[in-house]
Amino acid sequence: MKMYCIGAAHVDVKAFCLVKPIQGESIPVTTTTCYGGVVRNIAENLAAMGANSVLCSIIGGDAAGMQ
Repeated sequence: MKMYCIGAAHVDVKAFCLVKPIQGESIPVTTTTCYGGVVRNIAENLAAMGANSVLCSIIGGDAAGMQ
């Protein structure tokens, strides 16, 4: 049996401070990206548990969708 997961998949951007933040000051950060979205996460976890999961989503016309 296939488990169809229909919904949004995103590219999450996480920013981490390199120094202690000071109010009103610019601070250097480093960023990472990873795949996200509630339905995408559910489909991945179902597959990790051995289920036959299928992710149905739409690719956007933005920079992340062009990768």
